Amino acid sequence: MQHFYGSSYRSLSQVAAAYAACEIVNRLIMEAQEHDESYSLLDRYLREIESAKLQEIPILLQKFIDTLLITLGFKRKDTGSTSLASALAAVERIIERKVRSVHLLLRSG
Repeated sequence: MQHFYGSSYRSLSQVAAAYAACEIVNRLIMEAQEHDESYSLLDRYLREIESAKLQEIPILLQKFIDTLLITLGFKRKDTGSTSLASALAAVERIIERKVRSVHLLLRSG
């Protein structure tokens, strides 16, 4: 059965979090590079935020980023971010640019 992501998103925060996750995956994985585990992680995250409460979304995004960085070999398993800001800072150090879409999430509340 095909799943349509975002079909049950109820808030701008959910859409912004989904967009931020997709931007992060896009920046960390080179075009045409296969990485099934990372894409499965993204799939699971996009489904999780469909039913998440608004206050849970930043925490879910932080956990997604940490897990993605571990999966891609940028971070050790025993290290976790202390906040969404620190998780984003780790991504930005790796990609050497800002994650633009996260500003939409922070503004949406």
